[in-house]
Amino acid sequence: TILCKPCATSEANVQPPMLPSPDLTPVSLSEAEKVKEGDFVTVLIKEDPVLGKVVKRMGLRIRVERDDGGGLIWSELKQVTHVGAVGEDPISDKDKKKAEKEEKERLKKEEKERIQREKEEAAEKVKAEKEEKERLKEEAENNVTEKKKEPPMNTDSVSGDSKFDDRRLCPNGHTLKSYASPNDKMSCKACSRTLSKGERMFGCKPCKTCFCDTCIKTLVIAKPNCDGQHGLKIYNTPNNKMSCGICKTIQPQGIEFYGCKPCKTTICVSCYSVGESKGGGGGGKNDVKNCIGKHGLKTYQTPNDSMSCDTCKALLVKGDSFYGCKPCKMRVCGNCYKNNV
Repeated sequence: TILCKPCATSEANVQPPMLPSPDLTPVSLSEAEKVKEGDFVTVLIKEDPVLGKVVKRMGLRIRVERDDGGGLIWSELKQVTHVGAVGEDPISDKDKKKAEKEEKERLKKEEKERIQREKEEAAEKVKAEKEEKERLKEEAENNVTEKKKEPPMNTDSVSGDSKFDDRRLCPNGHTLKSYASPNDKMSCKACSRTLSKGERMFGCKPCKTCFCDTCIKTLVIAKPNCDGQHGLKIYNTPNNKMSCGICKTIQPQGIEFYGCKPCKTTICVSCYSVGESKGGGGGGKNDVKNCIGKHGLKTYQTPNDSMSCDTCKALLVKGDSFYGCKPCKMRVCGNCYKNNV
């Protein structure tokens, strides 16, 4: 008797490899390789299925103890057609279905996670773009607000000098009066800044509005008048001792000025030219003439010494008041304006 060295068994008990039956499909080699000692398997022996228990495995060969009491046999893994007890589904079908199901679920889960991840990334991108737009919009609004708070270029009122503040007019044409803010709940009509208690302000009781000390410089200045509202007339200074009631400047003898004899009011030409006619007070023949384009003349201050009046051709000194129209490029000095030339 020749013994097999690995298992020390008789050569007679060693069965030669058998080809699987065409009716019983063997499990795949990858699944057959999962067979381990202690598993129940069905193998093909001479094209007959034999059920047994794996008692030993060596590489691609297994030693099976037959369930019918026929002893031990050797078989190749490629001859295994069933793994498990009788009545169970073949491991090839069961594991294949399970693996396919698990693979589908895994792919479905990964696809779902990928779609969710892309949605979250897209949402984050949209959110970031929206926040950036809101930030830029808020920044632009803040810039506009800051510009609004700054005193605008003085056109209608000609001068920002505080000596004309008692002649400022509200948007509805009422003369503003100076007050001290009674509390810290009032705000400027122009810049919306809250005024501190006791802060100087200019108010209009008919309109129930008030303006801060800065924004008042941007409002229209009314033409000066005497206290009796008689209307000012043009005179020549009789000497060099008369002074302007507004700017306090001594006026040379022989120059024109505006005055009211009953009220003893004297206003120099420069101070009188600052402002606009209000109703019937002090306007007289000095109402503003219009430009060629009928845009209406506005008051400005000369930025340099190179400008001249389009009517009398007189050079305007830097800082002098004049009436002009930017679209028509028209300039009229204070004298021509007041004389309605």
